[in-house]
Amino acid sequence: MSAEVLIFGSSGTLGGALMEVLSNRHETAGTTRNGAEITDRVMYFDFSNPEFPFDLSEAIKSASTIVINAAVPGDGLLVGMTAEKIRETISINFLAPTIIIQEYLRKRLAQSLSARVIVVSSIAASTGFTGLSLYGACKSALEALIRSLAREMGAKKCVFLGVAPGFFESKMSGSLPPAILDSITRRTANKKLVHAGEIAQIVAEMSSGKLDSMSGRVLTVDNGSTL
Repeated sequence: MSAEVLIFGSSGTLGGALMEVLSNRHETAGTTRNGAEITDRVMYFDFSNPEFPFDLSEAIKSASTIVINAAVPGDGLLVGMTAEKIRETISINFLAPTIIIQEYLRKRLAQSLSARVIVVSSIAASTGFTGLSLYGACKSALEALIRSLAREMGAKKCVFLGVAPGFFESKMSGSLPPAILDSITRRTANKKLVHAGEIAQIVAEMSSGKLDSMSGRVLTVDNGSTL
């Protein structure tokens, strides 16, 4: 399978929005670890075991842009987590994306081709939230990774961008107690949550090459909740 844009994590509220919006602009493929969601444009890939099947290896070689979206919440107080839970969260949220980016860059460089990496981060990378210490740490590490890679690989025509969403309308936010959801909404500047489609539109602009001069930067999309 070949694709101009390859989305790692194309299921769920945001993943689905990314797949829909980017498919309107580019030949797009995605990955999921939910077997029921596999189609002719969505391949199986498990972030907890980042071994590259042949089809995915071919797809990553042809993509001018990859989007790293897949992650696990890793929520809960750190003091109550098991060592296994900590390792799993770090592996899926940081180690696997790092290995994917490395594999992608190697394949593009071997062909003397440009590369563009877009990472979906979170406002938890720069703002403290109770129960999101490990998740935020992993996202912060990803942001540090793309900043340094922008320096290391810029001369090779490689671009690294990130988007840091705030709380957005999803099944997860919809499951929050009404009082907490109302408090989160009131903290935003315009008193509403971000919509996944709005985040996807920004990622689409990044994938177009129009924002390549911002390589190394992460754009916050949170309706002003962290102002």
